[in-house]
Order: sequence, then structure tokens, then C-alpha cells
Amino acid sequence: MKLIKLFLPFLFLAITFISYAQQDSLSMLNKRVVSLELQMQSLKTQYDSLASANANLLSANLKQDEAIQKNASNVKVIADSLGVKIKTTETAVSSNEQNIKSKSILGAILIAALLVMVVVVFVVLRKRILYGTNEITELKEKADKLNEQVVTKLNTELSELQKIATAASAPSSNVSSEDMTDLIKTLADRIAFMEVTLYRMDKTVKGYKQLSKSIDQMKSNLLANGYEIVDMLGKPYHEGMKVVANFVEDENLEPGQQIITGITKPQINYNGVMIQSAQITVSQN
Repeated sequence: MKLIKLFLPFLFLAITFISYAQQDSLSMLNKRVVSLELQMQSLKTQYDSLASANANLLSANLKQDEAIQKNASNVKVIADSLGVKIKTTETAVSSNEQNIKSKSILGAILIAALLVMVVVVFVVLRKRILYGTNEITELKEKADKLNEQVVTKLNTELSELQKIATAASAPSSNVSSEDMTDLIKTLADRIAFMEVTLYRMDKTVKGYKQLSKSIDQMKSNLLANGYEIVDMLGKPYHEGMKVVANFVEDENLEPGQQIITGITKPQINYNGVMIQSAQITVSQN
């Protein structure tokens, strides 16, 4: 009995220990269960997520298959259309080739015809040019002969005028000063006419140089007797000149240029005093 009482406290401690041990075990077990439930919940969540992803993937695959089928159908339609277009293009190309060949032949014919026309025109123009050249040559020869005849007549006239001037200015002459002045004016007018004629004539005309020298000699003789025929022909015209001027347009001159190209009456000075004013023609642009 004493032994029992002695072991009772130990037994109570053992039972208490075992009880605490069981409680700890239960607590740990509960914690383990809770942990397992959490893991199961997490796994379930992951499963649901995977299932949703698989469903989405399946839907996407289905849509992709539908798109592929649709694209394949479109490709077939396009291929058929291209086949038709290729055939149409081949037909058009063949037609264009025929048109090009036809146009090439037509173009060759037109070019050949054009070349023939060019040759014909060239031959005709060449004949006309040659004929025109011959005609111009003939006209020039006729003009030269006419100018030679004019120069010859002027030389003859100038010789006669020189004789008259010499006779009138001789000491034994009974010509009055008034008559002498009138004679000099007449001589000067004819000299001016001769100078204008030479001015408009080609210098290569036969007798041109001889007539020019004769005119200069006669003017020198008149100057020796006090009569000066003022040189104006071919010189510039200036405002304020004591002349009667007739103006004509000449596009061959430079803008603003004015040249004396004609003399109807020359200016005559006697011993430095003007006794006749000039009547001139002025070409201008």
C-alpha cells in the first residue's frame, strides 16, 4: 500500500507527461493538417489556373485552326484569281506583241516614207538653192555692170564739171561773183550726189577708186579758191547742227545711234562763212 502511494505521484507525472505529449502531438498533427490543407488549396488554385490556361490555349488553337483554314481558303481563291489574271495577262501580252509588231511595221513604213520625203525635199531645195544662187550671181553681175556704167558716166560728168569750174575761175573769165556762187552750188550738189552714190556702192566696182580720187581732187581745187564742201556723209548726227534733217529708221544701227547717210545739198563755206546750209538724211535706231 505504501508502495502504491509512493508510485502514485510518479504515475500521475507520467500520465500528465503522456497527456502533454499527446496534446503536443495533436497540436503538431493539427498544424500539419492545416499545412496540408493550405498546400492542397494552393495546388487546387494552381490546377484551376492550369485548367483555365489549357482552356484558353485550346480556344486559341481552335481559332488558329479556323484562321489557317480561312487563310488556306483565301490563298486558294487568290491562286485561282491569279491563274485567271495570268491567263488574261498572257493574252494581253500576246495581243500587245502583235500590236507592237504591227506598230513596228507601220513605224518602219512611216520612217521610210519620211526619209523619202526628206530626200525629195532636199533635192528640190538644193535645186532651188542652186538656181537661186545662180540667179543671185546673175543679178550681182548685172548690178556690177550697171554700177560700172554709172561710175563711167559720173567720171565723164565730173570731167566736164571740172572743165567748167576751171574756166569759170580763170582770171580772164567775165563770170560775176554771184554767178560763180551759183555755179559752185550746182557743182557741190552734183558732187554730193556722186559721193552718196559711191557711199551706197560696193568698193570693188570697176572705176570706183578713180571716181573717188577725182571727187577729192575737185573738192581740193574748189577749196583752193575759197569754197569748202563740208564732209558729213557717214558721220554721226548731233543735235544743234545747222542743217535740214530728214530722219529714217534703220534697225541695223545700235540703239540711239544716228548716222548721216544721205546728202541732198551739202554745206558750203566760202572763206570760212557758210553760204549754203546742208539738207541731209539721218538714219537712226
